Amino acid sequence: MKTLKTNNIVWSAAVATLVLLYAGIAAAESTSTDAYLTDTSGTLVRNSYGECWRTGYWTPELAIRECDPDLFPPEPEPEPEPTAAVPAPMAVTLSSEALFDFDRAEIRPQSAKRLSEELVVPMAKYPKVDAIQVTGHTDRVGSEAYNQALSERRATAVADYLVSQGIDASLITTTGRGESEPLVSCDEVQGRENRYNRALIECLQPNRRAVVEVQVQEQPSTE
Repeated sequence: MKTLKTNNIVWSAAVATLVLLYAGIAAAESTSTDAYLTDTSGTLVRNSYGECWRTGYWTPELAIRECDPDLFPPEPEPEPEPTAAVPAPMAVTLSSEALFDFDRAEIRPQSAKRLSEELVVPMAKYPKVDAIQVTGHTDRVGSEAYNQALSERRATAVADYLVSQGIDASLITTTGRGESEPLVSCDEVQGRENRYNRALIECLQPNRRAVVEVQVQEQPSTE
């Protein structure tokens, strides 16, 4: 009989230990899952201001970002979507001396090869061309009105050549700037400003030019 009683005491103690252990586990689970009031489906219950209801188990350690965002470090800003680089326009500056005779607007026959190499061939590498701007310039020798007209005629001559090589005419815009945008001044050159002052004509040569700018949507092919 004593042995049976002893066994009952030991068994009761074991059961009590298991009950306490289970109670501790249950309490821990309740603490971790019941920090905020939820409905029968497990959805967080909120007040009229949209705030979660905290229970008696709530502690800062059990806070969740959804209910207490102020207790958490701010979430990192998403990386901005990379934007496609805008291709730089292809710009070609052509010395008018290489294309035209002095004081002329007709392209010299021997200059056609240069136009092809510096304009037509490079443009063919671009997948899509949006626009082509041709701008003519002159030096200051002669009247302002004359130089304006000459610069326009030279721009038109370059545009006409591009069209003759298969470039869509609707893409091309021409303009003349006359003598208004010089690259060099040559103020140090002595003598009258006319076509017979060869030193001045030679010094002003960089101002006599045509600039072609090609706007593209994509970078040129590397093939």
